[in-house]
Amino acid sequence: MVRRVLVDQGSSAEILYYTAFKAVGFTKDHLSLVDAPLVGFTGIPVYSVSKIVLPIFAGLVGLDVEFIVVNLPSPYNAILGRN
Repeated sequence: MVRRVLVDQGSSAEILYYTAFKAVGFTKDHLSLVDAPLVGFTGIPVYSVSKIVLPIFAGLVGLDVEFIVVNLPSPYNAILGRN
């Protein structure tokens, strides 16, 4: 289970931080490459990002969500956007 998830209605991407990715027990073999950089509100692009599709459950609703995995410091484990 992943805790400290930010639900950000202003975000257009779902982000999973690498520390949470590793804590859940995934390895780099579970990742797929992403060709484009991730650009945040600071305008600084983040390269070397990967993606993974994970099942997400909120109450009785379950969805498969594609997360961009980034290796950056954050007080959160994941960010869920408005997609």
